[in-house]
Amino acid sequence: MFCFCLPLMAVEIRYGLELSDFILLENNLYETEPETGFNHDSLGNEILISPFLEISHQETIYAFLKSDLYWLHYFDDHDDEQQGELTSAFVCLKNKPALVCAGLQPFSVGRGLIHDENEVGISLELDANDSFQVNLSAASLDYSSSLWSFDLEYTPGFFETIDVFAAYYKAGDQAFSNKFYAYDQQTILWTTYLVDLPINSGELMYVGGGVDAFVLGTYVRLTAIAQKGQINFSSERGRLRKGVDVSAYIADLDISLNMNDTWSGSFFMRVMSGGAPENDSNDIHGYITPLPLSLRTLVFSNEQFGPADEGEGIISQSMNLFGLVSPGLSLSCSPTKDLFIKSQVSFLYPYKQPGENRSFYGWEGDVSLSWTVKPWLDYNLEAGYFRHGDVFKNEQGEKPPPAVRMITGFTVSY
Repeated sequence: MFCFCLPLMAVEIRYGLELSDFILLENNLYETEPETGFNHDSLGNEILISPFLEISHQETIYAFLKSDLYWLHYFDDHDDEQQGELTSAFVCLKNKPALVCAGLQPFSVGRGLIHDENEVGISLELDANDSFQVNLSAASLDYSSSLWSFDLEYTPGFFETIDVFAAYYKAGDQAFSNKFYAYDQQTILWTTYLVDLPINSGELMYVGGGVDAFVLGTYVRLTAIAQKGQINFSSERGRLRKGVDVSAYIADLDISLNMNDTWSGSFFMRVMSGGAPENDSNDIHGYITPLPLSLRTLVFSNEQFGPADEGEGIISQSMNLFGLVSPGLSLSCSPTKDLFIKSQVSFLYPYKQPGENRSFYGWEGDVSLSWTVKPWLDYNLEAGYFRHGDVFKNEQGEKPPPAVRMITGFTVSY
């Protein structure tokens, strides 16, 4: 018998790299410079390099560091785009029943319908017991704004959840500017003469809840959020001021059914209230988020999808001025454990019509494919086709040509 004394490594370090190379194709999206409407065409090669570092000490301390190096090279006359940024840098301390994380980390508020992005902040996760969990967070957005949230989650069964949540968004100077790019701010304040460039700030409050449950053999996911708040506008020199009240809501429903081990389908619908101030009204009924909100679509949700025209724009990725009602159907297939294919069609209507005989944004068909070729190699494909409705008709009654967006390529993990 022999006894050996060996040092025990208390700290575990893991590092790696993800490399993605994709081809990006866009046709007939909105061209903002110059302002020539829906004729943006591009073909480019998108490369993303993401090194990361994980450090853990037993089950008490965890640290994560990740950065993204991005390069988009166009094969036509568009200028290349390069960007490098730190996307994650946070430390977590776990001492049951609490988990505290601080730094640049993911924040998903209101099931992602209020905010879903990496921000600098602090979060607390408290497991009261096996069924109840409390989440508190505070994040800094764009240096001048802040987002506070509370979430109480109850898990009655496997994959079943009931939660209630609330959030408060304090918007700093000019935080709403990108949300109103499709809406003439000066119309809100002054309608008779030109004044200084408007300055904006404000606050928004959210209260909502969600349910995930199995009902009659189907899986139902429902989320509803009510929004209240105010946006304050003033001229650059402070000569004129006006406050606009915000009162809006959003509801999201998804009903899924597994037909067998290979096929599944779902019906989904999202309703976002809408409506701009009219005449002397001080009310906006359009649902507003701190950052762009995904609408389940590849083209209509894209930041390049812009307003119908500069004078009467309607679409902003953080605020859809006239709201949205978007029912749709999806069909998924997984013939093997390494291959997943999904197709869907969405019909997009304004909650409040922006004008006479303007009642349909259009419809969109999307398809996606994910294939794990090797444990370290993935192939992905996403393609979307959007056909414009009567909302986008010009003065001659003509609609823009259909918009197309496709991304395909490989991701390698080291």
